[in-house]
Amino acid sequence: MTLFLKGKKHAIQEKDFSIEFPNKPEICTEKGLLPETGTSIYFCRDLAGRLYQLSTTTIQEFFGDPEDFLHLAIQEFAKKIHGEITDINKGLFSKKYLAVDYRIDLPEDRRAVGVAILKEHTLYFLTEIRKSQQESKIGEFSNTFEFNDIKGNK
Repeated sequence: MTLFLKGKKHAIQEKDFSIEFPNKPEICTEKGLLPETGTSIYFCRDLAGRLYQLSTTTIQEFFGDPEDFLHLAIQEFAKKIHGEITDINKGLFSKKYLAVDYRIDLPEDRRAVGVAILKEHTLYFLTEIRKSQQESKIGEFSNTFEFNDIKGNK
């Protein structure tokens, strides 16, 4: 992983993707049960208190429809953060990868909005957690995310 400044933003360059954060992100990793599985989480807060997070999880395999798998992943994420899914929509990320947009209402008048993307054996969650009344900046955040296998995938 490479972390560098790109203008006023902090950029991360990994083997498979790149992304920009409004401030210097922290990174947590968790090994999976198998050597080739695990999760990495990159996160930071902006000056207004919004939390931006990119979570990447490598999975061995899944069964069934990929869209159903993404819906299940979002449901599990909502349980983990004690939220209730209020909106979920199918889409495509960069016209190539299956993606699902989501909105989850959280306790203490907060909201999580984001997109879950499935690419091969990796699940990507780009999430913004903010106070419900704050304007969402998820579009600005998710537009900086790029897979390194395609040029101009925004």
